[in-house]
Amino acid sequence: MSRASAAWIATALLLTAAPARADDPPPGVKAAIEKALPLVLKGAKGPVAQRTCFACHNQAIPMLALTTAQRHGFTVQADDLKEQLDHIAAFLDSNRAKYKKGQGQGGQVDTAGYALFTLELGGWKADDTTEAVVEYLLIHNKDLDHWRTTSNRPPS
Repeated sequence: MSRASAAWIATALLLTAAPARADDPPPGVKAAIEKALPLVLKGAKGPVAQRTCFACHNQAIPMLALTTAQRHGFTVQADDLKEQLDHIAAFLDSNRAKYKKGQGQGGQVDTAGYALFTLELGGWKADDTTEAVVEYLLIHNKDLDHWRTTSNRPPS
């Protein structure tokens, strides 16, 4: 099973089947989640270890699964969450000058939105960098009533 699949499955199980506490899930659900969480975390750690950019699919969805699991009483190490948040914040900060110019980063609004969403999941407090990203989002495609996505968009 791919790491992305494990993340989606763990998130779906948590959001649809798990009650408020980890000791209350239906039979088999707790074991499935506990088996998936290490794979989810492994997938999220890849971009951090390689010092690459924030990866929407490798970090946002796993962070959704991990923080949801934590809220439902599953063990998720605070250091693992902090490592993800620090990596994402550093990535955004490295592009802060571009945000202030309205240029964004690779992936444009898709990446910026997923990054802010992921920081929110982890309880990140607003700072100068997140403010610059929000300002970028406010001016990007300001002539439209929506943002144009950048991934898989057909030529216009």
